[in-house]
Amino acid sequence: MAVLCGINGGSAQDVIIAVLSAGLEKESNDALINIEKFGNIEAFWALIQKYTGYQNSDDRPLSELAAHILITALSQTMPASALRGLERFVPIPTRRTAISLFMNGNVATAVVTWRRFVIM
Repeated sequence: MAVLCGINGGSAQDVIIAVLSAGLEKESNDALINIEKFGNIEAFWALIQKYTGYQNSDDRPLSELAAHILITALSQTMPASALRGLERFVPIPTRRTAISLFMNGNVATAVVTWRRFVIM
């Protein structure tokens, strides 16, 4: 998958960042298009679910995946009351996985990563 995303690294984090960095519109996201065309899109979404707990469906935008990752990371350092109403983005069993994958123990890292995903 890393090759299809145009990156040298091959970790789950590298692939996820490459896909989200390519844009939040599935129709114009070259990394996601390449995975679908030349790779295995089901394996990509299985990787996403394994490492973040996010479950995809065709009608869900990539912005929901990005929001899921950020809110999961923030849920580890903020009081639950601060994220009230956003619980659907934070599946209980995978909180630690998503936090370690994208935060490296630091909310600032997650926010910087989020900004790289969303603000271009």
